[in-house]
Amino acid sequence: MSRVEVNVKIPELDAYIKQVHGKARALTPAESKVLTREAQAQLRVIKLNWPVNTGASRAAWRVRVMGRPGAIGLRFNNRMHYASWVTPKGATPVSSGGVPWFKTLLTEVTTANKPRLIRLMREAIDKTELQLSGGDTTRTAGQQRVQLPTRAARAGRARATNPGLLQLVQQVFS
Repeated sequence: MSRVEVNVKIPELDAYIKQVHGKARALTPAESKVLTREAQAQLRVIKLNWPVNTGASRAAWRVRVMGRPGAIGLRFNNRMHYASWVTPKGATPVSSGGVPWFKTLLTEVTTANKPRLIRLMREAIDKTELQLSGGDTTRTAGQQRVQLPTRAARAGRARATNPGLLQLVQQVFS
């Protein structure tokens, strides 16, 4: 062990694309941008929680989006020659049977961010599918027709959930 390279697969996104698109497809640039933004947020948390002596291994963390059909995920890596030996202060060293910190940290960070990441990616995928369908608000997913929310429907739900705010805004602008 020395350098770190961890692939985090996100099969829920592959399954969702297959459900709404009818078959596997690569991420679009807009979807990749959303996934990249979430990956960068995860990377910031990893760096904030990475033990520091000189700062070299913390600065060496990178993340890359993998958007191929059927293989959507993230690839985290740290090219420092000792990155896989890093443990938090006071922890059992890896050479004495301790667990490398990257294993614990990456698992916790990706697990904590997963619900948000999937929610945002589903919204981006729905938007793409709506554009691919030419603006039609229904899309065939296999044998099932799926009703995609329209902008008016989303706005209606927002107004319905907070009528006090709507009344306040109407008073201000009337």
